[in-house]
Amino acid sequence: MRPGAFVSVTTSDRHYRDVVRLPQTAVHPGNRVFAVGEDDRLIEITVSLAGYDGNDVLVRGKFKSGMRVMSSRLPDAGPGVLVQPRPLHAAER
Repeated sequence: MRPGAFVSVTTSDRHYRDVVRLPQTAVHPGNRVFAVGEDDRLIEITVSLAGYDGNDVLVRGKFKSGMRVMSSRLPDAGPGVLVQPRPLHAAER
């Protein structure tokens, strides 16, 4: 290869199973995530960090399909706090 030449290298990546991708801001100190319960009150989920993907984290925890997760860090967040969920995309309205 001559100096100054450019090459492209492709490597296989690690495959993650049973993880949820969340913004880093969704993970609170103590590896806690807050999800919105059926009554629009926060529930706490303990997670374990599996990896990073840009500004997102890959976590494992006891999530249910379709569960809404609080993506920002509120200073008064805690189990039982009443929240008003907002859709992320116009398609979800």
